[in-house]
Formats: sequence, structure tokens, C-alpha cells
Amino acid sequence: MMANQLQVLNTCQSYHQKDSDMRKFNVISYEQELEAAGVPKEQAAVHARALGQVMTEVAFSSDLKTVEHYLRQEIFNSEQRLSERLEAVRETLNAKIDAAKIELNAKIDLIKLELGILSGRISAVERELTVHRWLFGLVITLQAGTLAAVIKLLPH
Repeated sequence: MMANQLQVLNTCQSYHQKDSDMRKFNVISYEQELEAAGVPKEQAAVHARALGQVMTEVAFSSDLKTVEHYLRQEIFNSEQRLSERLEAVRETLNAKIDAAKIELNAKIDLIKLELGILSGRISAVERELTVHRWLFGLVITLQAGTLAAVIKLLPH
């Protein structure tokens, strides 16, 4: 940089008032300083106004820190809300799972009961079949005996 540019830069920095928000740039003082440094009045005025406008649009470290703090807080808040939502979803799902387990266990118990009833019916049917087999055997034996007696009684 040339010495003149350095002087302008130093002047710009020195006329940027260092208040709490670092935004109040003294355009008039800067313009006067430029004129005192040999910059023509018209150029100094345009340069000072342009720099004053730029200074209102520049993000300073305090702005960045404020934004950083805000974003960190928003991230933290978002994490908190997400954690709360996840916990609510977890609780809802656990409740639904527990309800499904209860319902399935009830259905299983009902099926076991029905199977028990059917098993009892099958046992009763098996007993009846055993009785019917014996009776059928007895009927056949009696008929065979009756047939044999009738045959003996018939003349030969």
C-alpha cells in the first residue's frame, strides 16, 4: 500500500467511534480529515459518504458474536425440543407396544382356552368311538352267533 492509502485507512479507523456497537462512523470528521490530508473536497465528501454507508452494512465482531450466541441458543433450544419430542414418541410407542402385548396375550389365552375345549371334545369323541367300536363288535358277534344258530336249525 502506498503511504497515502495507509493514512486514509488509519483515518477511517480513527474516525470510527468506538462506542458499544461500533457502528457510529463520523462521516463529517472523516471528510475533514481527508481534506486536511490533501484529498479534494468533493472526493473527500463522496468517499466519506460511501464509507459511512459501507460501515452501516459491515458486520462487526460484536455482530458475529451476537449471531453466534443466538445460533448456539437456537441449536440448544432445537435440541431440547427434539429431545422432548423423541421422549414423547418413545413413551407413545412403548404404551402402544404394551397395549399390543396385552391384546396378543389375551388372544393367545383365548386360543389356549379354545384348544383346551376342542381337546376335551376330541377326547369325548374318541371315547364315543371306542364305545361304538365295542358295540359294533358286539353286534357283529351276536349276528354271527345268531346266524350260526339259524344255520344249525335249518335242515340239511
